[in-house]
Amino acid sequence: IDELKYYDIVDVDDFSKVHTYPQVPDLLKTYMGANVWLMRDVSWGPDIETTALAAQRMFKISTGIEVDGVIGINPRVLLNIAEFLGEIDVSPESDIKVDSKELISYIERRSDEDGRIFADVLFRSLLNQLNENKEISQMISLVDSMKSSIDSNDLWIYFLDSQIQAHVEELDLYPVLWRDGGDYLFFIDSNVGWSKSDPNISRKFSYKVDLSDVNDPRAVLEITYKNYSGYSAAGCEPQWVDRGDTYAQLKNACYWNLMRIYTPSGIALQRASKFELPAQSIPVEKWGQMPMSDTFRTGRFNDRLNQIIGLIVLAPGQSVTKTISYELPSDVISYVDNCLSYNLKVKKQPGVATRNSEIAIILPQSTVLYDLSSNAEFVGGQIQLVDSLNSDIDLKLMFSLGPNSTCGIK
Repeated sequence: IDELKYYDIVDVDDFSKVHTYPQVPDLLKTYMGANVWLMRDVSWGPDIETTALAAQRMFKISTGIEVDGVIGINPRVLLNIAEFLGEIDVSPESDIKVDSKELISYIERRSDEDGRIFADVLFRSLLNQLNENKEISQMISLVDSMKSSIDSNDLWIYFLDSQIQAHVEELDLYPVLWRDGGDYLFFIDSNVGWSKSDPNISRKFSYKVDLSDVNDPRAVLEITYKNYSGYSAAGCEPQWVDRGDTYAQLKNACYWNLMRIYTPSGIALQRASKFELPAQSIPVEKWGQMPMSDTFRTGRFNDRLNQIIGLIVLAPGQSVTKTISYELPSDVISYVDNCLSYNLKVKKQPGVATRNSEIAIILPQSTVLYDLSSNAEFVGGQIQLVDSLNSDIDLKLMFSLGPNSTCGIK
């Protein structure tokens, strides 16, 4: 790196020019009252390409600088690098070193003391240590660390040059949103409560797919959240309440989560839990929506994907479970090499460490299983998979309805 310049994400926006920014996303406007789309909220959407292009355009409008590409990282990447280094020389002038296990708490404390500028100090320190001469074994470990960040979708690269970007995609350095067929799940949690409680939230889902009638596939999705935050002086309402000045206060707070789930297009909803809208929320106060009305919505996102939306509000110590049942489109099952084929892709959300997952797929009684990928097991006529979703899940199986000597033969 020849030159490194830090821009504060809050200060980068030139408010005399933000009216020419890309249009504010509808959900950001509805649930946070945003009249403009600012750089601090640029990663709002689920699509990396949209995020990268919006960031490039906002930066050019406000600074006049045109960039060649965008690199997305989050604290999970810094943690992976810190674990590789073992000890972080966070301030060479004062010879302060921090063990990787203490890095997050140290960042929180220094952010309270020095503000966001500490991010620049930390990033430069990490780069300086990485530029030091390393042994071959250390370089291999560093590559493994970076690969872990890429596999977890926490590190991605997008170039504006289409030819360069094509190479990036070939190297799997760019997590795509689209669905290539088969079944699909992608969870996006967005904190809309002006807090930093996300690290205190546990996430879990169970997904039960019934393929007992291959002509009528159905699914039941159960999602659970729990807020492990400690005592908070601020209540959950109003949504915009001042939740404190220190990182600890902001972290131990109510969790306002706009949940989005992306599924195959063409699902048919059967039933869903209610996602209540609190009385002192922005949709009520600013847009006149009815208190305690249901925020659950489902509809077409694009040609390949459907979007499910619901607002979840959790006080410290509270947990909630919601259930959504729907009919799957018939194309989640296909015929491949004289076999029936079912594929499930579950994408990991960048920045979310884990989301405990339980997947069960019920097969027809006469099923003969010919191929099963991933770490799934075939038990009692069901495919079962337990995972923490720290990277994408690609579950693929091939089966026939009874013995089939031609299954798997091209």
